[in-house]
Amino acid sequence: MLKKLFVVSGDRVVKGQVVAELDDTALRAQLEKADRDLEANRLEQFESRHRRQRDLAVFEAERQQAEARQETASLQLEQVSREYRLYYGEVGKKAGNRLFDR
Repeated sequence: MLKKLFVVSGDRVVKGQVVAELDDTALRAQLEKADRDLEANRLEQFESRHRRQRDLAVFEAERQQAEARQETASLQLEQVSREYRLYYGEVGKKAGNRLFDR
């Protein structure tokens, strides 16, 4: 939109002379809004990336804990199995020996 006109019809003008001034109020407002929107989008992207990195760290920690629990359970199972075999192996030997002692 035209804000000011510095010449009138028929005036002589020279190269580089300002002949009019445009009203850039609406354009400046649009530019400021675009700048605010851009900054808001950058902040949202940063927060999203931060959340994703935090979530990945949490998931990795949970995965490692699950692996540790699985390893502990496997070791406990092996221990119980050894104790079971040892106990019932000894009981079986004693029972077998009693059969032959008669």
